[in-house]
Amino acid sequence: MRILLVFILYFSMLSTSFSMENVFYVLRDQQQQALQALTMHKKIVNTVIFQAYVIDSKGNVSGDADKAVMAFGKANSIHLMPMVTNSKFDAALTHQFLANSNARKLALDTLLASCKKNQFYGIQFDFEMVPLTDKKLLTEFYREAADLFHKNKFIVSFAIAPTLKDDHFPTDYQKKLYTVWQGAYDFKKLGEISDFVTVMAYDQHGIGTIPGPVASLPWVDLVIKHALSLIPANKISLGVPTYSGLWYMSAIPHTTRITMHYNSLDYRTLQYIIKKLQPRIFWDDLNKIHFSFYDSAGLNKYIFIEDAASLKAKRNLAIKYKLRGISVFRLGIEDPDIWNI
Repeated sequence: MRILLVFILYFSMLSTSFSMENVFYVLRDQQQQALQALTMHKKIVNTVIFQAYVIDSKGNVSGDADKAVMAFGKANSIHLMPMVTNSKFDAALTHQFLANSNARKLALDTLLASCKKNQFYGIQFDFEMVPLTDKKLLTEFYREAADLFHKNKFIVSFAIAPTLKDDHFPTDYQKKLYTVWQGAYDFKKLGEISDFVTVMAYDQHGIGTIPGPVASLPWVDLVIKHALSLIPANKISLGVPTYSGLWYMSAIPHTTRITMHYNSLDYRTLQYIIKKLQPRIFWDDLNKIHFSFYDSAGLNKYIFIEDAASLKAKRNLAIKYKLRGISVFRLGIEDPDIWNI
């Protein structure tokens, strides 16, 4: 998720008897746009979670709380939670850290001191690209973190990968993905020790895949069902994307290879492309997503659009399964119409 903000806001759904908690992620390079959106909707904002800290292989913690975000939160009596990531999402560096008890203690003590100093509401950990072989170490570290922060009266959350199952992978791609990323998260144990988890239900299709939705509704449904088999619904926040996907053919620099390439698109850039090229936009009612393909120098480019319509469909799944809420990745690049939902 890189450097980002999250803000959580509460609202009552007319069609349900429980309150939904909506989380919005924002990268720092969208900080100005994000703060504008936060300001416009501050009356319903409950908590801001910003990814301020990175832990290196020796347990040193770098980064700091964003001053503008801190000021906004304090001025509006909004809870603040920093997000912590592993260095560069690098598997080798992360293993060195997780395998070193002294490094783990140094990092947690540093983070706890920061939470106390800044009077944060809690903390969220987002360790990614941790291999399956380090599953036990990651779980141990997360348990140490939960014990320490709960003892000091702080909320603890974990961002976890989307997983469909823990065995029987029908393709080599799915098996590899589980081995290098998804499998390291012990859903049952992390659900037990956390106050809530954010299940990042996106990038179904992305770098290394054929063109397809960032997060189709049937796939998201399967992600939810797997999570629910191991974690209580009131601890699951469903991650949904606001970025769209663009696929096209491209040469790989410094090689003789040509391959399918993928870029994520913010909504403003997407609208520029549509206005300029005027491709026909289709609605896929099964996957609940708009898409288009158009000719570019004799080859097709494909766009799968994450907008208010696709977000609403995913939010409705969260309502259907009575989840804690949704986590929208990310604020500042979204279709403005999502605020009408």
